Amino acid sequence: KNDFIKFYCNIAREFSKYLDGYLIEKHAQQSYILECARNKGLEVIEIWAQNTTRLLTGVGNSHPAEISITLDHNLGIPYIPASSIKGIVRFCNALGLQGKIGKDSFNDVEDGETNKLFGSSTEDFKDLKKGHEQKGSVVFFDVYPLPSNLGSHIELEVDILNPHYIKYYSPTNTKDWPSDNQDPRPVKFLVVKPGTYFIFRCIVPSSEYKEKIIDLFKKVFVEGIGAKTNLNYGRFKEINPDPSLKEKIYKKQILFNSIASVTEEKTPLEESGPEASVLNKIKNLKKDRSQIGQLVKQLLEGDYSLEVYETLKNKLVELNEWEPEKGSAYIKMKERKTSIENKIKSLKEKRGDSQNA
Repeated sequence: KNDFIKFYCNIAREFSKYLDGYLIEKHAQQSYILECARNKGLEVIEIWAQNTTRLLTGVGNSHPAEISITLDHNLGIPYIPASSIKGIVRFCNALGLQGKIGKDSFNDVEDGETNKLFGSSTEDFKDLKKGHEQKGSVVFFDVYPLPSNLGSHIELEVDILNPHYIKYYSPTNTKDWPSDNQDPRPVKFLVVKPGTYFIFRCIVPSSEYKEKIIDLFKKVFVEGIGAKTNLNYGRFKEINPDPSLKEKIYKKQILFNSIASVTEEKTPLEESGPEASVLNKIKNLKKDRSQIGQLVKQLLEGDYSLEVYETLKNKLVELNEWEPEKGSAYIKMKERKTSIENKIKSLKEKRGDSQNA
């Protein structure tokens, strides 16, 4: 078992550097969902944090090395499941309520607001009648790591438990007491090395509860996440987002925005109209400045919807043709960018006026 732990740790260290792109895409997917929720009028929370101590999650799961660690089944990297985040956030909320009310049991301090935010079920509350279960309104996301910077990668390291009294702890023991003549039996297991970046995300129903959830996350970072928190495992600190990583996530997120805008469901009339044809041209646009120039000229001279110009902008960003580059094309690219932005701004203002009317 101990040899397996060392082997997996070395393999994980070797292959983690090839997973950066997949992790960026995973974070871009979550960021896109947050953006969609924000557009629907919901509040969103995104907190960048770094584990200051070793992190161990999923120790109760079955594992060939006896002590488990939660790994993403596709990427093989450690992550914190959303259910775990929801549990520890709710626990910290109960701790706060318990201090105010002075109750011994956590079940006694759960209130209506808690059930609204985190939900309730007959499994949690035996006196809750069937049919009165409540779904929580806060949506928590799985928490995935990121490289701490572009030159380093997620790292696992080997930790150890060293029980000294094997005979005493044996389930069949009837006579042996803990004594110094028993041989220790080291048990090695994997943990996440301190210093790894994680991003905590969730969707909150309204601004009324946003600050409350943010405060609870701060308490979670102090309380600890995962196993062995009494031994100072699982501690986090909030950090400022890494600009280079944030930019990478944003660029990947633009792809999801572009795909969503093009594949959005339309009526048969819309699908066969001129807008659909233009959107299809934008979708198939390649990094050909002559082709780009012709299409942009057509769109700027025409009168199209806001969706068309936003899709065009996203496509130009994807092709690295949005920001002006130094050289002979600088002035043209700058004028093109300004013209598209003015179109988008004008159409947004018209939409706002019509909604107000």
